[in-house]
Amino acid sequence: EHLAIIHAAWGGHPAHALRAEQSCVLRQVIWAGGEYHFLASGSEIRACLVGYVGGSLGLWAPVEINGLIMLEPTHGFEVQGEGESTIENALTRGCVAFNSPTRVKNCAFLNLIRVKKGAVIFNSCVLQEVIGDTPDITIQSCGLIRGVAEKATIGAGSFLFKPQFINPDVLDYRLGPQTVFSPGVTLKQAIGVRYTPEMLEVIQVALELRRAGIIKF
Repeated sequence: EHLAIIHAAWGGHPAHALRAEQSCVLRQVIWAGGEYHFLASGSEIRACLVGYVGGSLGLWAPVEINGLIMLEPTHGFEVQGEGESTIENALTRGCVAFNSPTRVKNCAFLNLIRVKKGAVIFNSCVLQEVIGDTPDITIQSCGLIRGVAEKATIGAGSFLFKPQFINPDVLDYRLGPQTVFSPGVTLKQAIGVRYTPEMLEVIQVALELRRAGIIKF
């Protein structure tokens, strides 16, 4: 809780990484660096921020996430193992993958989303592109930037659009007024990340560290 692990790319040590072989709870933690990060089954993430890393964050199901920001443009996270996970209020710039059942709500995944196996349900999310050969993909009330896998089930309220975010430089990825929706589309409920008070606190700390020259993103 309230911890920062800084990699060389952010001004710290290149060997620093985050690895938990037993279930743990991460709350308001900022970290970056290393080639491999993983959290054991039963872990929880609450209002955490991940900077530039050398590989995806491995999550062993079941995991519970409420508040996660991943700034790395290539590597996001991968969920694998047994049990159903829940992910809410997550923002990733890198690719994400699902290998086990997961419920996803109010997230913004701004790179490729690969569903390999397990029933995955997306609700009220901003999704770049969803691919996968499994028929167990359900998309409900989501904004789609590119498209989805052929076998996916598209529920009512989903649509194609071109999002414009308010201010990505300060990590404000709420939809801005310049967002372009498909003809006839009316947004009936908020989609994408809903920043919790704890998430906003972590973002402010990260911005202060950036202004001080301690980290960069």
